[in-house]
Amino acid sequence: MSHSKQFIDIFELTPDASREGRVLYTARVGNVYMSQHVIEPGTTVNAHFHKQTRNIFYVEEGKVRCRFEHIVSKEYRAFEVKPGKDVLHIPENVAHEFSNVGSVPAVLVMFSNQQPRSGDDFDYIFIGGGNSS
Repeated sequence: MSHSKQFIDIFELTPDASREGRVLYTARVGNVYMSQHVIEPGTTVNAHFHKQTRNIFYVEEGKVRCRFEHIVSKEYRAFEVKPGKDVLHIPENVAHEFSNVGSVPAVLVMFSNQQPRSGDDFDYIFIGGGNSS
C-alpha cells in the first residue's frame, strides 16, 4: 500500500502465513512483486513451477538447499545457495524446491513479475534428478 506520492513511496509487506512452516511477505511496487520468504528449519517449499511467473531471488540468511528441473528438457541441478552471494533467476517452466537445511529460519528475498500464490503455481515431481535431496 502506497503512503505518499510526493517525494518517495513507502510500501508495506503483507504477510501470508497460510502454509505451515513458512511466511511469505509481499509488496507490489509498480509491475514488480518483492517478497521476503521466511522458512523455518526443516521446512521444504514443495516442488512447483510457474507458466507465467519469473523469479529472481537470493538467500539473505540461513542454509537453503535448492533443486531445479526444466519441465520439458528435464535438465536438473541441486545445490546449496550461498547466503548474500548467489542471485538466481528462475524462468517460467523451471520447477523449483527450497529446503531450509539449517538450524535457524532462512530468509529468501524474491522479485517476480506475478503475485506469489496467485494461481500460477503447479505442483511438480522431479524426474531428471530423482526425488531425494
